[in-house]
Amino acid sequence: MSEEPSKPTDAVGGADAASTVVELVRQGESHHLEFKETSRINLRSGVKDTAIESAVVKTVAAFLNSDGGELLIGVADDGSAKGLDPDLALFKESVDRFERWIRGDLLAKRIDQHLVTDHVATEFVRFRGKLILKVSVSRGATPAWVDDKTLYRRQGNQTIELVSGRDVQQFLAQRS
Repeated sequence: MSEEPSKPTDAVGGADAASTVVELVRQGESHHLEFKETSRINLRSGVKDTAIESAVVKTVAAFLNSDGGELLIGVADDGSAKGLDPDLALFKESVDRFERWIRGDLLAKRIDQHLVTDHVATEFVRFRGKLILKVSVSRGATPAWVDDKTLYRRQGNQTIELVSGRDVQQFLAQRS
């Protein structure tokens, strides 16, 4: 028996999840909240873009290294609903395949499987008629390195890279 693709409408959070997203979007981006239009597709060129994938990874790592937060994928910086259709097209419209890719192939491989399993939750939610992905991240138990070499933190509504040895040393000292 072949696997039938999941329909986006089959995996949508309930009214509580939708009202939570509406409230989050109303608050706007902050230390604990980030919006990304897509997780993989450059909407201007219409093709996969590793820089967009990396921005998702960096944001999740920064939340793990800070106080946690929420990442809403399919929402523009201005709070408008863009939806996941461009990303889902790469996965034959299967939310299951998309979720496995984002949690496993993207986040777990580039950050850490145990941190992602223990501190990252995903939920598909219908927002303003569009399907989006809510990624909830709690503070990680250990530092979240991206590609085993770079640390990121949240500073206000920005994700920043810790670039100097002093910044990294200070961050690691605070974590221990």
